[in-house]
Amino acid sequence: FMGVGVSGDNQKPIVDVAVYKFSSADDFIDSVKKTKGDNPWARYSVSQETKLPDANKMFTGSLPIEARGYLESLRLPQTFETGYYAVEVSLNKEKDISWFQVNPVASFVAFSGAESLVWLKDIATGKSITDTPILFEGKQVGKTGGDGVSLFETPQVLLRQSQYFYSANNDDHAFLRAKLPAGDLVIPAESQYGSSASVLKPDAWWNYISLNKNTYLSTDIVRFWVIQKPRGGGHIDEEVTVKLSQPTWDDEKDAVTYGETKVKVSEYDAITGEVSFSNLQPGIYELTFYNG
Repeated sequence: FMGVGVSGDNQKPIVDVAVYKFSSADDFIDSVKKTKGDNPWARYSVSQETKLPDANKMFTGSLPIEARGYLESLRLPQTFETGYYAVEVSLNKEKDISWFQVNPVASFVAFSGAESLVWLKDIATGKSITDTPILFEGKQVGKTGGDGVSLFETPQVLLRQSQYFYSANNDDHAFLRAKLPAGDLVIPAESQYGSSASVLKPDAWWNYISLNKNTYLSTDIVRFWVIQKPRGGGHIDEEVTVKLSQPTWDDEKDAVTYGETKVKVSEYDAITGEVSFSNLQPGIYELTFYNG
């Protein structure tokens, strides 16, 4: 099945479908990288003009839309050999394109700011795929072991420069490759929510924050107990500035501050203190801790 998006007010049960095959993994990846996804949650599907390998058109025809609950799908009437493909669905004057690959090996991938892993499994036999090199940008970054898992250091180019979540670009496609006998398995690099190829850098601190309560009066006192400890070890003997302010995006400097205090970090990496405020309007506020 191939999932397609069809607007609820469209009553046409038949759509025109064309399936194209790419000659190599390189051509497949290059085609994806040249496009700009409409939405971050559908990064490998676009509704715009995209040049596809017309000489390698594998299927054309008109197919009925099959509706199953909220899912509307197409059933392609033929099987496809291992390879790299794109399917183009034409509905009225609109065209939707999705990229997919056919491979007897399934992959699971997880990325973090420090280490990432790939797990390969044979779909037919259920066995793990061992001794398979994992490549990123042409260089080997890992190799699967006896359990089919490759654990490797996350490539630096995948680390997001900003810690601000929405700074990621949903067009920053990046791919790993598993070097398999049947052909490379192309594995998209994905962030936590799958909307970008970049991931957050490792946290510099272990931290825990506890407040005396969650709901306050318009004039009240926020009492806090905090642990902050460098993940790299050691102890930071310094003063911390604590501010009560409006909720901010990406540490905005012009946020209104309603209360502020300075607290010394204890020898046990603990921060305890309080911030008082008065005459606040009902709403949501933010307590932020600044080093230095």
